[in-house]
Amino acid sequence: MLPFEAYFGILIKYVNPVCLLFFIFEGLKADLTTPFGIVNTGWLPLVASMYVFIAVVIIFASMIACDYSE
Repeated sequence: MLPFEAYFGILIKYVNPVCLLFFIFEGLKADLTTPFGIVNTGWLPLVASMYVFIAVVIIFASMIACDYSE
């Protein structure tokens, strides 16, 4: 059992993180070299970010509007 524990411990501590970092950096490299989709500088980013702004306003408006203690 001792050889298996040593083998498994080395794999978990060193080999697994190296493999996972390799996959992460390969995916990051692929994302940075080729753009994701075709995004113009027109109205599409504005419309897409509108949903984020609406969500932020709803969250903070409800935090400010509810001023009574429960």
